[in-house]
Amino acid sequence: MQFKIAIKNEYTLMTLDEYEYKKNLLLIRYEEDRSQLDKEYALFNNNVKLGDIIKDNGGIVRVEKIMIHTPTKGKPTCVYQGIRLTKKLLPFKNGERCNVFQNSVIKP
Repeated sequence: MQFKIAIKNEYTLMTLDEYEYKKNLLLIRYEEDRSQLDKEYALFNNNVKLGDIIKDNGGIVRVEKIMIHTPTKGKPTCVYQGIRLTKKLLPFKNGERCNVFQNSVIKP
């Protein structure tokens, strides 16, 4: 099946396969652009840096990595990954690592 489309006042034929291909390219580009926007938003609203020590209800963590979490509903946020620390700010002997979500960080 072929369709006629107008491109700069010229008519050309497009097959259904070409249409599906171009449509899929648009969807891929949309997802890439949306992912980049989510990353920019989360990092712009981030106030934690690598090496910072943060606290949540699960404990204390020295941040070694910052990742982006995009929930199905809601706004994108940062997830901080690092080594869990004792109350004396020393690493646990087992070297336990954990993640802390941006929205669960307890302000000092």
